[in-house]
Amino acid sequence: MLLKHDRGQIDYLSFGPENASSLVIVAHAAATGAQAYTRFGQLLVLNECQVVVPNLCGYGKTQLEYLETSFSVQDHVSVLEALLDQSKAENVHLIGHSMGGLVAYKFAAMRTVSSLTLIEPMIFSVLDPLEDYEAIKLDRDLVEAFHDHFDQGKAEEGIRIFIEAWNGVKWDDMNPSLRQRIIELTPQLYQESKAVTFDQQTSQDLSPACPILLMQGEDTLLPAKAIIRRLRGKFPEADFQCIKGEGHMGPLFNSPAFTAIISKFQSDKS
Repeated sequence: MLLKHDRGQIDYLSFGPENASSLVIVAHAAATGAQAYTRFGQLLVLNECQVVVPNLCGYGKTQLEYLETSFSVQDHVSVLEALLDQSKAENVHLIGHSMGGLVAYKFAAMRTVSSLTLIEPMIFSVLDPLEDYEAIKLDRDLVEAFHDHFDQGKAEEGIRIFIEAWNGVKWDDMNPSLRQRIIELTPQLYQESKAVTFDQQTSQDLSPACPILLMQGEDTLLPAKAIIRRLRGKFPEADFQCIKGEGHMGPLFNSPAFTAIISKFQSDKS
């Protein structure tokens, strides 16, 4: 589906009744897109709500002029703003995965929502530069390796390093068509990874006022674990779930395990 916008258009998937009293907006991870969350969205609909999964800025058919001269995380946030502005739902629940977690976090700090689910969000601003040095360094090393290869005209070699680390799968074992789509996204991922890792402007003073569910996979990378740990300290009242045997991409590889917990959490908060 397409939503016309004064800066272009927003492409999104919608599951469930459009007149439902509860709306769930899912912000996807980098290098994925809305289509990757089809099963995830279908399972959430069992909660008798409308689930909307937008393609963020630069994904799918979503094409928006940047708010400034170059891409920023706020461009992704503006996609969620547009979707909420057109909704008449009484309850709005946000879910953000990885980069989408940063997007949802920033959005929930500005707008009133019923709940916020953060699945391994890339909110690096909550980390301590000294105490979390190893977590920060690991992420930056991965991004810098990607950027160095990209700058040398070796985009596939660079994104291979990044994807294998975060997805927990070998690049050569992935479906060739999926690899090709990711390669085509590398200019977008180059800008996103810079904005999320190096130029993140999220203030540590941002504090969504809604109920929060924090989720992580048991076998995820150190940066994700460190961020969740810091968020649990910042929001001690937040619910927390660690999914055994899952990594960073658990919401896609094992959607039922994640959506069952999220659906119950959202029902309790509606």
